[in-house]
Amino acid sequence: MATCQDCTHASTDPHWGGYHCSCGGCQVRALANGPQFWRSLKDRQRTPGYLAELVTVFGEEEAETGHKAVFAEYQRLKKLRGGTP
Repeated sequence: MATCQDCTHASTDPHWGGYHCSCGGCQVRALANGPQFWRSLKDRQRTPGYLAELVTVFGEEEAETGHKAVFAEYQRLKKLRGGTP
């Protein structure tokens, strides 16, 4: 998903903190590292806050597709950090 310089860095460094707001890859990574997604993982359901973020970033019709991308990014980052996806 390397679409910008920050995505390129993040492809090998799971702790990379740079983001570009106009980059789709950065938006997905930001959601995967964000507190609303983490709350959803902890609660084992999509929270209203996380759902609102998905709709804001991807639109109502693409929210489910966006969630799949966010979850895949979470798994990729987790694997890079040494955890099991």
